[in-house]
Parts: sequence; C-alpha cells; structure tokens
Amino acid sequence: SKIRNLQFRPFMKFFYWLFIANFFILMWIGANHAEAPFIVIGQFATVFYFLYFLILIPFISILENTLADIATSSY
Repeated sequence: SKIRNLQFRPFMKFFYWLFIANFFILMWIGANHAEAPFIVIGQFATVFYFLYFLILIPFISILENTLADIATSSY
C-alpha cells in the first residue's frame, strides 16, 4: 500500500480490529471442549483468520490505493 500508517486507512483499521477480536475468539474456543457450538464457531473463526491474510489484506490494499489515486488525480 502507498499509505503505511493505519491512521489513514479506515478499511484496514476496521478489519484489523476484527482480526484482533477473532484472535480472542480463537483463544476462547481453544480453551473449551470440542462440543457442538464450539466446533462451528472455531471453524468460522479459522476461515476468517486465513482469509484475512490471503484475500482481505491484498484486496483492501488495492482498494485503498485505487481510492487514493482517484482522490489525488487531477483532471
């Protein structure tokens, strides 16, 4: 990304805090027994964990760079 600081990247800031919440959910799930509701919650949290690195970070960087280019382009 052209912008390095999270202060100026609102989409990335939002998904960063979702990632932090997901981290705590995975910690909580890991401390529980392997029972019905915890298995499903753990699967969704694990999918989000890997999607964050493989899809969300690159997509958000491209989106924010494109929006920054549109905002700073002169006609």
